Amino acid sequence: MLWIVLGAYTLLLIAIAIRSRKHSSADEFLMSNRSANSVQVAAGLFTLIGGGELVALASLGFLFGWS
Repeated sequence: MLWIVLGAYTLLLIAIAIRSRKHSSADEFLMSNRSANSVQVAAGLFTLIGGGELVALASLGFLFGWS
């Protein structure tokens, strides 16, 4: 059952990626034509900081336990 769900999810992601591709080159995809506004930049930075905090807190939890 798990493999069916994972396979369906993967196919769905591939279909969305094919349907929504609009970049003609790798540079255009990576730099987004330098058209990101401040909200998009802030959201990107927040996800980087949030992910780092999650990993750090999880490792501290495994290292020190409940105390």
